[in-house]
Amino acid sequence: MFSLAGDLKGEGIINSLDYRNKIIIITSIMMSMLFAALNQTIIGTTIPKISAELENMQFANWIFTIYMLTSSVSAILVGKLSDMYGRRLFVLLGLFIFLIASVFCGFSTSMYQLIGFRALQGIGGGMIISMSFTLVGDLFVQQERIKWQGIVTSVFGIASVFGPTLGGVIVDHMNWSWVFWIFTPVGVVAFILIYKLLPKQTFNKNQKVDFLGALFLALSIFPLLIGLTLLSTNEFISFSVLGPLVASTIFFSVFIKTEKRATNPIIPLELFKNKTFSATIIIFFLLGIGMFGTLIYTPFFIQGVTGSSATKSGFFLMPLMISMVLASMASGHLQSKVPKYKIFALVGLSIMTMGTFLMATNSINTKDGSIVFYLILIGVGLGVCFPIFTTIIQNTVSSKDLGVATASTQLFRQLGGTIGVSFMGLLLNKKMDSHKVQESPGYEWHTEYQHSQILMDNELLELIESEVPPQFYNLFDSIVISLRIVLNNALQDIFIISGFALLLAISLTFLIKRNPNQHI
Repeated sequence: MFSLAGDLKGEGIINSLDYRNKIIIITSIMMSMLFAALNQTIIGTTIPKISAELENMQFANWIFTIYMLTSSVSAILVGKLSDMYGRRLFVLLGLFIFLIASVFCGFSTSMYQLIGFRALQGIGGGMIISMSFTLVGDLFVQQERIKWQGIVTSVFGIASVFGPTLGGVIVDHMNWSWVFWIFTPVGVVAFILIYKLLPKQTFNKNQKVDFLGALFLALSIFPLLIGLTLLSTNEFISFSVLGPLVASTIFFSVFIKTEKRATNPIIPLELFKNKTFSATIIIFFLLGIGMFGTLIYTPFFIQGVTGSSATKSGFFLMPLMISMVLASMASGHLQSKVPKYKIFALVGLSIMTMGTFLMATNSINTKDGSIVFYLILIGVGLGVCFPIFTTIIQNTVSSKDLGVATASTQLFRQLGGTIGVSFMGLLLNKKMDSHKVQESPGYEWHTEYQHSQILMDNELLELIESEVPPQFYNLFDSIVISLRIVLNNALQDIFIISGFALLLAISLTFLIKRNPNQHI
């Protein structure tokens, strides 16, 4: 039942499998994605507890950051390699690496060990996510891809809804190691099913691998993401930021020269000569700015401006994720019946843009119901857009470039998010740090803390308040309110920037040309 004899080449996978086996395979792929995505989203609420037990708060953020760095690099590299040697090898290799790394993450006895194993986990995660979206293009004909891309995309939303909550439950009631171990059975089952069901693909053993291109691409991406990650907490004119960015620029120029000479480049530059491909890739970059800007800075509004708890902040993001899941599945199904991708893309982007600009109207007095409505609009827009643009990319390129094209969408979305969030963080910090607190003789404000840090940490704020002499209670309240207003003003600017990025994405959508083989 599970074995499929013979090797397949190129588009033969579509025709070689009956529909039942395709469903089993795509279910296994979704299990793989859920395994990887949950390990990515579950970590946010567990970092404080893990850092405390490993007695190292200084490098706590790198538990998340290193995963994003290595997964971004591995996703784009494996995209081209899978076009050469088949998806089966790399999805299984990604699952194997991810499983092993997950086990060792749980056994880590120091922060440095955990960061190292998270880096390895990111390599496997990048392979899994990249191959999952690409295999949809391998398994299904063009008319069916949009429906399945919508279903596969919804897995991310599901992981985002349940991951953070589940992570909090685990560290509150179990050893933190189970954060990494609890989903390993899902990965094992997915590995077995994919190994038995997904056919092998034949390949030309004489193909040259563009090792130099792969090296210089990795050397371009890694310092770029590091420099941008450090930008939000450092001055732009500083060695820790400019050093990696300059190095990235140098390596990128060498990468371009290498790719122009390569017989089998890791990223075929001729893909960017296709206007539809180039426009869609830039749209993914802009979607990354809009999506990550909302996901990262909405909690700043909920916690810092309204003074709510982190738990309540998480509940506010749940409607966004749930609406994204439902919209992704519903729009994918609808577009398989009425395949007018460009119209759906414009509608999805317009809804998301509207929600983002509405978030820019928030104030201290904004009702909870209004915020939830704005976030639902953003979630619906995201759910509609991602499967459409992934399908447009896959239908635009030939089967030999399917892997690298699909992986490029992930890379540009991640780059957009990283660049956008870094500059947004720099803007927020500049605005908050430039605000002069009104003090009074006999009472000095706590300058040892950043203003945003005080507003985001209710326990710290309560501790500071407990130390305020009674005669300065009113002054303290006025200081806090003024800081909340400054933070709200900064967040309004951030959401406006995100909104204009999405407006640009709308304008680029008009550049997408109709392909005779697809319904745009």
